[in-house]
Amino acid sequence: MKNFYDPGVADELKRRIAALRPDSTRQWGKMNPAQAAAHLASALEMAVGDHMPPTMFLGRVFGRVGKWLLFRNDKPMVRNSPTVPELVMADPRDLERERKRLLSLVDRLLLFDKGRLVADGPRDKVIAMLQGGAAKGQPASPHPAPSL
Repeated sequence: MKNFYDPGVADELKRRIAALRPDSTRQWGKMNPAQAAAHLASALEMAVGDHMPPTMFLGRVFGRVGKWLLFRNDKPMVRNSPTVPELVMADPRDLERERKRLLSLVDRLLLFDKGRLVADGPRDKVIAMLQGGAAKGQPASPHPAPSL
């Protein structure tokens, strides 16, 4: 499965996001490009822990099985799969604002050491910190670590 840790994959994704226009043809679902960018940005915010939606009872019971079914192999998600209500974007959105938000999340890198968040920020700054840049006055964590 493709992932953002591969710079080539991240660059390809950034090119695709940059190419979005308000009138771009839908290739997935019912959202327009601005709503789709907001949907993806919100999903990534959940993935990095910036936003935690409440877990429904069925999610607590069947969540691990559902996650295993979705992510057990390299196959893409099935079109029109159900989504959590917080990721349904039905209201009008500004494409430029959502594009900027999404691009910042694509470039974001979280670094953990033994389960503890030690760095969180743009990929280049986190890598510089790993290579000794933090000792030269660069911030180790431009984003605050989420409270656990």
